[in-house]
Amino acid sequence: MPDTSGATSPMFDQRPWGTFTVLDEGANYKVKRIEVFAGKRLSYQKHSQRAEHWVVVQGTARVTLNDELIVISKGELVATLRRRRVRARRSENSSRRL
Repeated sequence: MPDTSGATSPMFDQRPWGTFTVLDEGANYKVKRIEVFAGKRLSYQKHSQRAEHWVVVQGTARVTLNDELIVISKGELVATLRRRRVRARRSENSSRRL
């Protein structure tokens, strides 16, 4: 499989919910730093072709995983399998990076 790093996706982007920066990328993986603005959330989505692993590196995150709400703190991990729905939300006064 050829490596198409950067061919179709930006290395940095700002969205209505926050920003992301691609830190590393290869044929079978991509590592991003995601910063969510206060009071914002990522869309509730599922991926049929990939799993995701989220680590909170600052603050706390309210994560909805298959309709179950969990709260994770700095240093904790959420692993999502393919076809599982997931989203993260930042509270108004929390500082968070995933």
